[in-house]
Amino acid sequence: MPGSATGSLGILLIFGRTETLAWQEQIWPFADAILFPHGRVRFCLPSGERAEGGTAPSSLVAYGQGNVEALVNSGITRALVFKAQMIWGTQVSQL
Repeated sequence: MPGSATGSLGILLIFGRTETLAWQEQIWPFADAILFPHGRVRFCLPSGERAEGGTAPSSLVAYGQGNVEALVNSGITRALVFKAQMIWGTQVSQL
């Protein structure tokens, strides 16, 4: 996975399941920006026919300033979150 942990740059398309352990440990601490598109991402089948939408919300995760700028200038209707500030403490699930 790209990010500060590996020193890699890029844009990652991933389900927007922000409550998961993977997001808490691997995405939020290292992403430089996260774009949450309005609506569901859809792909095309090999025939060119439009496929059904995904079963979960998607997000585009940017690592590196040039990739942040690519998301800002993408023209995608979205919510855009810049570098998250992590606050560590007691997990809600442990209360």
